[in-house]
Amino acid sequence: GGDGGADGGADPLTGETNKELLAFLERKRAENSTAAEKEADAKRRKKGAKKGTARPIAILERDGEDGLNLHWVDYDDGSIVRPYDASSVPELASKRDLAVTGAVLALAYEADDGTRSVLEHFKVFARMTPDAKETVIECLHSVDR
Repeated sequence: GGDGGADGGADPLTGETNKELLAFLERKRAENSTAAEKEADAKRRKKGAKKGTARPIAILERDGEDGLNLHWVDYDDGSIVRPYDASSVPELASKRDLAVTGAVLALAYEADDGTRSVLEHFKVFARMTPDAKETVIECLHSVDR
């Protein structure tokens, strides 16, 4: 019968007469039976949420034929964020992750003498020659980074 006797397969909820309690307990049993799956789903959702809350990225790019007109471009939509000015880098870096290529960084050195002193705020240095990497490292060491 419903007393969990010798057959061992009897359901302890069989004798429950309170339909609301029975429904609640059956829901809990179903939840518990898939707890591992739900935990895995929650971890996947959490990782997805972290991706979705990533900081926006701004890439320093050249504008015009002479290449000395530089501006920050939003990585996601390609819109111009603002013209390049070394003095505004720390403030921009507080809101966005900053990226630059070696060729554009060389132009930034020419365009604004303050560029070397704000390199610590850049997160990504891409497509750089060994000499350009060495220059970045020297600049970072000079500001104790």
